[in-house]
Amino acid sequence: MTPDGEWHRAVTLGAQGCYVESWSVLDARGRDDAPALTLRASHLRQIGEAEQAMAGDRSALRVAVDVEGRADARIGIAADFLCGGDPDAAYRELDAAEPDALAAGWRTATRLGWVRAECALARGDAASALLSADEAVRRSARHSPRHHAKSRIIRAVALMSSEQTASGLADLVAAAETLRAENLATLQWPAALIALDAFQRDLVPLVEAGVVEALGHLVNEGRTATVLIGEHLPPDLAARWLLRADVVRLAAGGESGHG
Repeated sequence: MTPDGEWHRAVTLGAQGCYVESWSVLDARGRDDAPALTLRASHLRQIGEAEQAMAGDRSALRVAVDVEGRADARIGIAADFLCGGDPDAAYRELDAAEPDALAAGWRTATRLGWVRAECALARGDAASALLSADEAVRRSARHSPRHHAKSRIIRAVALMSSEQTASGLADLVAAAETLRAENLATLQWPAALIALDAFQRDLVPLVEAGVVEALGHLVNEGRTATVLIGEHLPPDLAARWLLRADVVRLAAGGESGHG
């Protein structure tokens, strides 16, 4: 895929939580554009619409014309399986995607690392998750603030699952600075859920006061992000989004400070 201005606009709008606006740009690319299909599927997965996301990713795989398109579609399908509670199927898709993903370059290889780490976490394998997350952090470091921030968020969870709480929360706070600077609402709310979990599990007293304050800000930023996302969805999707258990929980935590 050769990036262009409109493609970057769609990516940026989606990352900022302006989904309807991003989809309008993607619609102009036609029904047989694999990158557009996988990007929209990623957006749908982010708001919990895994079945619609799977349909989009499968369509993308059918029309993909290069290694990047095939790998992105298969990684998306793996993430859809994981959202549906089937990490074994997700792993099979990731194994099929890996040769193309590594050939496609740092971005697709980073995405592969994200989903591998998430699959490992779903299986309770924190050590494998940390290895995959570390690789994603390394691959994205010199390329994209957004990809690097997401990689650090996933590594934060892997570190905390490995009983390295202070290091994990430090990663989370560092990522949150990028999310704030880049207005990345779609990453702010899941990062905020991690921070809220840390407060509710009494893990935050283990770290220094400055980190505690930063985590509190992140919880409130995440709550604001969920509201913004709801405002940029079609009414039917917005209604389901705002009733999601994790969104409701974060909203309550944001209102009270830390929950």
